[in-house]
Amino acid sequence: PTRRSSDLVGTPLHSYSVDGTTVIPQTGAVWIFREQSDGSWKQEAKLGLSSNNSGVMFGQSVLLIEDDLFVGSPYYNFDDKGENQLSESGAVFHYTHDSTTGWSLSQTIVATGTNARNSNDLFGGSIAGQGSDLFIGAIGHQYDGDGGNPLEQAGAVFHYTKSSDGTWALSDKIVGMGSSPRSANDNFGSNLVFKYNRLAIQAKGYKYD
Repeated sequence: PTRRSSDLVGTPLHSYSVDGTTVIPQTGAVWIFREQSDGSWKQEAKLGLSSNNSGVMFGQSVLLIEDDLFVGSPYYNFDDKGENQLSESGAVFHYTHDSTTGWSLSQTIVATGTNARNSNDLFGGSIAGQGSDLFIGAIGHQYDGDGGNPLEQAGAVFHYTKSSDGTWALSDKIVGMGSSPRSANDNFGSNLVFKYNRLAIQAKGYKYD
């Protein structure tokens, strides 16, 4: 059958559980709609996190690459196993689609490497990607590409590539380059656009010309 288009709506301030019965302040949610044969759109799924995740703003950023769905939750506090709490470290949740079972969580992506995951990093606040490339912004991240030289809220972008088993693995870490490349409060990674093998990165706090 012909694969039809999907559309995503992220609502990071949504304050209810997936089934709509439990109040979870600002937990966030993502609605997925599928185009029907008559051109109309029908809700296919609603995704969210468990009741102990208030304030995590799931759905702050969303990206669909074929059957790979990525949902940013920059105020999420835990690692990929749901442990090692660091306030507002952030995460990106990777879902895959099956025609029988629908959407299911495949991987929780968090920053890895030297000084990669920290409180207030806001990893997942922005996402871009195409094909086998995924870019995740962390505007509060303090460290340079090697994990040194901390500067408050300098920001960074983490680049992941798709492995043969369908998981996504860290490839490299991008920070400001060139003349006056990194400063405190740059918020490098505020917004990301990836197209035609070119990546544009906003640093909304950058102070130089």
